[in-house]
Amino acid sequence: MSGWSQPSPAEGALRKVTSASFQEPPQYFAIEVNGELVGGAGIEPCEDTHRGVAIVGYWLGKGHWGRGIATATLKVLVTRAFESGYRRLQASVFEPNIASIRVLEKAGFKCEGRLRASYVQRDGTTCDELIFGKVVGDGDETQ
Repeated sequence: MSGWSQPSPAEGALRKVTSASFQEPPQYFAIEVNGELVGGAGIEPCEDTHRGVAIVGYWLGKGHWGRGIATATLKVLVTRAFESGYRRLQASVFEPNIASIRVLEKAGFKCEGRLRASYVQRDGTTCDELIFGKVVGDGDETQ
């Protein structure tokens, strides 16, 4: 899901909010804590031979890391997606992002693969991309 890293320029966030406001049913959501916008999350449907599959993504402002917000948000997305008829959800994360890996694991996702040297980090170095998946029937869909 392109564009699900934390946006650095304000226009990146504005672009995502603008595009999200035209989708029905809603697929992109703001993460709000005590009336403050602290991040975003979304479900991006796949099509054709991958229908019934969606890519999930999330980002959270650095000042809100480590509080369980991303995990709680992802669990809500999982419930919503499976209730909407998706049979599989997947997400990718760059290997050094241990916190995001833990968020996925806590939400019941399993690491299913590695794409070597797939991601280019902000400093220009490359790293592996890990692919996580969760399918209906894996358990804990509504926690």
